[in-house]
Amino acid sequence: MFALIFLTFLVQLYFSYSKVDEILACLGNSKVVVFRKQLLGKDFFSRSCFVLTIAGMLAFPKVHIREGGFTREEFESVPSKLKFQLRALVYVLFFLVVVCVVLWGVGECVGWLK
Repeated sequence: MFALIFLTFLVQLYFSYSKVDEILACLGNSKVVVFRKQLLGKDFFSRSCFVLTIAGMLAFPKVHIREGGFTREEFESVPSKLKFQLRALVYVLFFLVVVCVVLWGVGECVGWLK
């Protein structure tokens, strides 16, 4: 479990510094990206938040298109490889959170956590 969390952190680190320009090239004019771009700095935290926000938008596009975060045309203009990578990141993070919550719950019930 620790190895998977560490690997996910390394992937997040890689995306935070290598995929930002590609995201800005594809979705640079959408409302959410324009707003988030103002908060984008050179530090890991702001870049990570930016990438995860856009990844969440790409993982659940219907909600964000309906709410006006970006248009269907903007969503379709994102390269499929980038969509897959960012969606996979979101799904892996959700999986890790669920596993951690389940492990915590089992630990509580069994008495591992005192």
